[in-house]
Amino acid sequence: MEIKHKLFWIALMLVALLSTGTLGYIFIEGWRPLDALYMTVITVATIGYGELKPLSDAGREFTMAIIVMGVGFSPIP
Repeated sequence: MEIKHKLFWIALMLVALLSTGTLGYIFIEGWRPLDALYMTVITVATIGYGELKPLSDAGREFTMAIIVMGVGFSPIP
């Protein structure tokens, strides 16, 4: 039962991070939802393809926060 509980919280945290990132890019940069989700995924996964479009200062600050949260998120207990 404990493993199911851990997996639930891992999935919940990942969904929360992806949702927060996507909504942030939509509201801060005015991006389409797919572009915002893509940017969030490549940022959280630390792939580093680069920015889809130029970011404002607020967008850069938000991206740094997403990076810190994504790297800080560890599914390993």
